[in-house]
Amino acid sequence: MNKKYSTTYRIKTIEALEQSKKLDFENIIPIKPYSKISNKKLEELSFLLNERILPILISQFGNNYRGASCINFSAALYAWLNALNCDAEIVFGEVEIFHTDEFDVTLENLTHEYKNNIRSGVQNVHAWVTIGDDIIIDACLPDRIFKYYKVPQLPNIFVTRAYIMAERWKSKYKPMLIGSDFINKTNNFNPIDAIPQIQSMINKLMTSEINSQ
Repeated sequence: MNKKYSTTYRIKTIEALEQSKKLDFENIIPIKPYSKISNKKLEELSFLLNERILPILISQFGNNYRGASCINFSAALYAWLNALNCDAEIVFGEVEIFHTDEFDVTLENLTHEYKNNIRSGVQNVHAWVTIGDDIIIDACLPDRIFKYYKVPQLPNIFVTRAYIMAERWKSKYKPMLIGSDFINKTNNFNPIDAIPQIQSMINKLMTSEINSQ
């Protein structure tokens, strides 16, 4: 496969980080677009998210169409990964699928929403998660691709690289802003608040397993 789009994705990620800093985002997790993440780690992460964490999220949000629930699912994945000591951050932007921009996103609109604390109305944005490198973690785009483009054999969660998304799934991700601060300012919850709650739940489960041995 041609890895060219991963280079583009990294450049856009750096630009999105710079834009977020200009807006004084306070809680950006230090992800590194040029830090290499191995395929082995990616495979392990894919198993964890698809087989262990997704069932928990489905019990929380329901097993309905996820294509319009990217804010909730991305916030949840972000919280789970950070609770498990895997640095992760939420990315906001556009996705081009089969040469069509899906969400009518502009940096100007995102900036306006953030600066004015707009918490009502429809948000024209797509959200996903990254852990650095060219990695894309997305629990909602598979449903959208299947619904509108009838592409078969999609994973439940994309846990892959930008160039693979562009080549295999014809989906080009375009980061514009990065950081949970955007959700905190434009929605009625803060994703960071869930991290200690999940850590507490994990600790209780581990304690229960130890005591049962």
